[in-house]
Amino acid sequence: MNIVKLLYVIVLLLVASRLPGRAEESLFSLKEDGFRYSVVGSKKVALPADPKSGLSFLGSPATTSNKLKGSTYRVTNADGKTALVQVATTEHVIKLTVEIENGVSGDIRIRTGSGGPSYGLGDHGGWEANANLSATQKRYPLKHNGHAHRFISSFLIFPQQGVAGAFFQKKNGEVSIGPDGYEMANTSTGKQTFYYFVGSMEEIYTAYRKVRIEHGFPGVKPKMAGFELGWESWDLLKWKTSAATCQKAIEGFLNRGYHIRWAVTGSGYWSSGGSTTSFGNFDSGKYPDSRAPAPPDFGDWATKNGIHWMIGQRTNFVKTGGPHSSKPGESGATMFNTSPDSQEGISGGYFLKADDGNLVKLKSSIFPTVPCYVLDGNKAGAGAWFKKLYDQWGVAGVKEDTMLAVPDHTVFNLPMRLIAESGDLVMSRCGAYSSPGTLTRVNDTGGTRSMGLRCPINYLQYGASGVPNVYSDTVGFGGMRTVESAIRHAWLLSLTAGMAVSDSPWNHRWSEVDEAKYKKAVDFHYEIGPYLHSAAIDSYTSGYPHTLTPLPIAFPQDAAAADLASKSKRQFEWMIGPSLLAAPLLHRNYSSSSQLDIYLPPGKWIDIETGKAYSGPTTLKEFELPLEKTPVFVGGKGVYVSRSSDKAPLSAVVFPIANGGSIYRFTFPDGVSTCSIKNNNEGWQSSSLQVRDVKRGKKVSFTVDQTTGAIRFPIKPGGQYELMGGK
Repeated sequence: MNIVKLLYVIVLLLVASRLPGRAEESLFSLKEDGFRYSVVGSKKVALPADPKSGLSFLGSPATTSNKLKGSTYRVTNADGKTALVQVATTEHVIKLTVEIENGVSGDIRIRTGSGGPSYGLGDHGGWEANANLSATQKRYPLKHNGHAHRFISSFLIFPQQGVAGAFFQKKNGEVSIGPDGYEMANTSTGKQTFYYFVGSMEEIYTAYRKVRIEHGFPGVKPKMAGFELGWESWDLLKWKTSAATCQKAIEGFLNRGYHIRWAVTGSGYWSSGGSTTSFGNFDSGKYPDSRAPAPPDFGDWATKNGIHWMIGQRTNFVKTGGPHSSKPGESGATMFNTSPDSQEGISGGYFLKADDGNLVKLKSSIFPTVPCYVLDGNKAGAGAWFKKLYDQWGVAGVKEDTMLAVPDHTVFNLPMRLIAESGDLVMSRCGAYSSPGTLTRVNDTGGTRSMGLRCPINYLQYGASGVPNVYSDTVGFGGMRTVESAIRHAWLLSLTAGMAVSDSPWNHRWSEVDEAKYKKAVDFHYEIGPYLHSAAIDSYTSGYPHTLTPLPIAFPQDAAAADLASKSKRQFEWMIGPSLLAAPLLHRNYSSSSQLDIYLPPGKWIDIETGKAYSGPTTLKEFELPLEKTPVFVGGKGVYVSRSSDKAPLSAVVFPIANGGSIYRFTFPDGVSTCSIKNNNEGWQSSSLQVRDVKRGKKVSFTVDQTTGAIRFPIKPGGQYELMGGK
């Protein structure tokens, strides 16, 4: 065989290996006894076969399997019952569809051996002492409980193994993970499809994004407004809100140079006897409209100040037959009128029904404390109907906060997504598989009380689940009297997508020095806001959690990163985009210690303030992090975008790290315009270094930070900036 023919055969073999039939062989290895299978990654077993059985149904493990036509198998369990299993594979996806024969329903479980460190599972993974969910064996029933578990995700990723798993269902889902094995299950169904994703981290998240979109969970394109500083009424005012009290509180921040761009009046804006679904019925005494002489309309005031006015919004409607009386909840209210549109919702079939066909009626222990119907966002027309009702409020966005243990956790996505797609800002709390808002809220974290474990682990699990635009309680929530903890909390929130204030330092007579430290943290979020938003756009388009990337996912082959985010180590770190490593101090000894062990992964890292360079992997033992220090290191591509004011152009900040043609691409706050920054320089000698916009054929002037060595230059949409020279 001559060389040309040999090359031709090799090409044919490579092409054939990409075809579906061959992909099954390369990704999915089956041993027919017990339908035991392994998932194969890049030249290695990513998930080993379970030693006993890879499938059980109707409470009994599979014993034998016979291959039928194509990639369909008939599997028999120990009780003699049968199920059909279809195996379909593409380049990065294994799809297993299990259907019990003879129309029978029951539990369906697929199982492999342990796959090493794993992360994800949304809220269910957020309450552990270690973000690595494989550390101990535990079973997670994926249920929406109205408080702690309201963002539901079955997605679980094993970074070191290059594999992930997920499935989509409305209820009865379950995941078991730990040293003994990995199991996905639907505990009551006749048919269920399960997925495994194989490849690099980017390939896995891209494949997962494609599949979840196919299942009806696309998410929403993030809006820049959500990455600005917000203000919420709850911590400061509780239920006693009004246009006047909210305006006074916000003006306190604006007058001191805080860039408030959205505001949530979460409670008490509706008329007496109403609720969040008394659409358009504001309490005219607290929130007079523009026709009243005074105080000024809050919406008009917010608009004039560039603030998106958002309201607390729930999707539960007080049932017909009201008014209903109850014992007072947190609001103190004892009487609730029927929601004005409840009957229309019944007539339209827009409310959630139980399996027996009757309307689901649920009661909140918080508000409203009487039986309610729940919007079923999956019903045809229900989302559009709800959006039409919401428009009666005339506001610019919502903080969704339904607090009911609904039996179907998928009912929230579409109604909130329609509001977001109409142009308004959405902060979501409830949802499944993808976020229906720009921000996804981790609620009731206790603010300063739980930032040492619960809040950062929940953040990291959201990121691992592919939902990285996190938000939680306002800065200093429940703890503004403690200067140290409030400032540490401010740094935590400044390094994530969503940040908001409520109570303030001046309300508690902080010193000017302490308030300046507090404001520095808030201002850093303002500085990197456009960079965070650009990372979120990348997350939206790729599925990969660029906004907040847990270290085990950013550096999947670095075993040292696996258990850092844990109660024992408390090293809660993540990547923000491709260049910034966040390492806030989140241990409990805020007043007695400002030291923290910080882990730096492989590569070059530079302290963003001092310019000191480090070579990873390494641990900076007892690293000093005083309250005023920015807890960030620059690495990776070494480029981020900075904002100094609303009027000044955005600037690229390039640290002396990357070269060899490394390219960073930035999306501007309009969500459409882009530019690129390429490191084609031979070195970092400023006297011979040049920056050019090669698209416009212009030389670009830059400044050099004498402390860090970073260069800074203004950027414009459409720019193709290239660093040259520098030797």
